[in-house]
Amino acid sequence: WESEIVLKIGQLVKEWLTEKGINVIMTREGKAELTLEDRAIMANEADAAAFVSIHANSTVSRTLGGTTTYFYAPLNSELAGQRDQRKLLAQSIHNKMLDALGRRNLGVREENYAVLRTAEVPAVLVETAFISNPAEEKLLADEQFQAKAAQAIGEGIWEFLNTEK
Repeated sequence: WESEIVLKIGQLVKEWLTEKGINVIMTREGKAELTLEDRAIMANEADAAAFVSIHANSTVSRTLGGTTTYFYAPLNSELAGQRDQRKLLAQSIHNKMLDALGRRNLGVREENYAVLRTAEVPAVLVETAFISNPAEEKLLADEQFQAKAAQAIGEGIWEFLNTEK
């Protein structure tokens, strides 16, 4: 299940960042109970330095595969002042993911997703790989792939937090 895979990746990201001295708040530790908006609200209330939502993509096409990272900060919105930060966070994570996982580059994109538009802190949504693609589904179930994805996400966050803004 996607929820189990991305929870494991999230837990490994937390472990990696905690070892670096970063305080990490998970929006879920088990079965999801919060709405997407509630997850962003948690980040807002914690005044987090960044909010990262981790997913496995899916589509009707079983051949589509790759990694995508999303941000949202339209120039005509309250989020416009964070545009550079959000894009930097997305690009940092995305580049690390491409290097670590070797999946097809589907790019850094801007989309109006609930977790991104309701987060008041720099926020991104990471699509690690496609669970609807049989080859990538096997990768997503592999603990080594999960560990590589987690480290890449952690490294991207670390890079973002340590970049002069």
